[in-house]
Amino acid sequence: MEQKFLTQEEISSLQDLRMRQSSLINSLGQVEYQIFLLELNKKNLRDDIQKLENDNENLGKSLTEKYGNGSIDLETGEITAV
Repeated sequence: MEQKFLTQEEISSLQDLRMRQSSLINSLGQVEYQIFLLELNKKNLRDDIQKLENDNENLGKSLTEKYGNGSIDLETGEITAV
């Protein structure tokens, strides 16, 4: 059986394709990692928003129990009954 060899140009083309593939795989991995971190950050922010909403609701209930229904002027602290 006769041995056959690729030309240097063909070898270079294959090597170039392999390097480009490796680079794209690496880039995709970096993007996926960034997406993971962003999703984790998004989850943490959603948790913080939920806690904020709970705190807001609890404070509202507490103030309503203490002062009754009304609106509050945040500049002066005055409560106007409704």
